[in-house]
Amino acid sequence: MGGVVPNHSLNGVPEYALGINPWLELGAYLPLYTITGDERALIDGAKVRALLVSPNAAERTFWYGVNFELSYNARHWQEARYALEIRPILGWRFGPVDLLLNPIIDFPFHGGRGR
Repeated sequence: MGGVVPNHSLNGVPEYALGINPWLELGAYLPLYTITGDERALIDGAKVRALLVSPNAAERTFWYGVNFELSYNARHWQEARYALEIRPILGWRFGPVDLLLNPIIDFPFHGGRGR
């Protein structure tokens, strides 16, 4: 399948987001890109996301949410052309310190057209 060699490469992505209301934010990451060690520029894909959180999280000692990300991936970036990430979010505030738990659950979509 190939892949991007991480030696001296730079990966990046601009992020665009729009707060719809106190508990919903929509966003997009595009384009995901890589500048390789031999100075090739690659487009790796794009993502759209929806973030749902407990309202007024800045005023709480415990907050929660979930982030959904749907991605379109170049073959050199990920084997599955399409993938879904679900990121549950749990947060606790202890004075000036925040503790966050934010695991990633990844669901690659295999098969079908454009596999």
